[in-house]
Amino acid sequence: MPTNCPTCNAGVVPTTPSIKCNGNCKKRYHLACLDVNLDAIDMPTWICHTCSPEPITESSIVDLIQKQFSELKKDLKSEVNQAIREAINEQFKQTHERIKRMEEDITTLKLNVSELKNSTASENVKKDLANCQQQIIEIKAVLDEKQPQNVQSSPILEEVVHEVLERNKRSRNIIIYNVPEQASANNSKDERLENEKTIISEILNVTHNSTDPSEVIQSFQRLGRYNKARIRPLRVILRNDTDVLNIIRGTKNLQNHGGFTNIRISFDRTPRQLEMYQQLRQQLETRTASGETNLKIRYVNGTPRIVTLN
Repeated sequence: MPTNCPTCNAGVVPTTPSIKCNGNCKKRYHLACLDVNLDAIDMPTWICHTCSPEPITESSIVDLIQKQFSELKKDLKSEVNQAIREAINEQFKQTHERIKRMEEDITTLKLNVSELKNSTASENVKKDLANCQQQIIEIKAVLDEKQPQNVQSSPILEEVVHEVLERNKRSRNIIIYNVPEQASANNSKDERLENEKTIISEILNVTHNSTDPSEVIQSFQRLGRYNKARIRPLRVILRNDTDVLNIIRGTKNLQNHGGFTNIRISFDRTPRQLEMYQQLRQQLETRTASGETNLKIRYVNGTPRIVTLN
């Protein structure tokens, strides 16, 4: 049963791009009704402005991982299921073939034993009978060891868990590009850090209306080694993951600020997310080159998709 968008009160149908709030209300919004930078929404969980932000605690980590795992399964479901099916089929096929061969050997040995019992009881016959009986015992022991066991965890499943944990780890991070970097020889480390902290504070004041960086910033660092030929990006770790979306929403305000027109802010994406996004861009370019129009990448439930604009 379709629900109504809280913004426009119109029904939300499967054919209309929408996003579900993962806060308390659990309501679904039309993407077109959100006053946000739609290209920037790639959070595994999205919370609407009416829901109170709830910081992650130890007691809620399991629930958070389960939610993110559910979203991640949408991206990896096909390849994971295929790998699991192939692993299960291959293992049971090999086990079935071993059991079949052993059962045939046991049947042959039983026939030999039966024939020996009906033959003349000479010393050689007795030895052959003893050997056959011993072979039966050994084959049964091997057969017991080769019974089907639980399929071991697929490496892909381990990758899925790692990806979930990595996304959760990065959920409170943002990456800021083109923040001026002072030369190491001209200033001490403390002076450089204080200068960068001041610039970050000014940027967040524009995007997040926060004049006190200690309210939202936990720590920050430059990524990579110093190179005077290029400016290293800044990774900023925030105190709350809900601040990330608020800051990304406010990046459009930087274009109206004379000192920050070159500043760019993005989510701290995992290598897997970057790879998927790059593949999607290539698909978009291919479809556009083929003559399709009004195509754009939009985030639906935290996952990038190619959609047709009306």
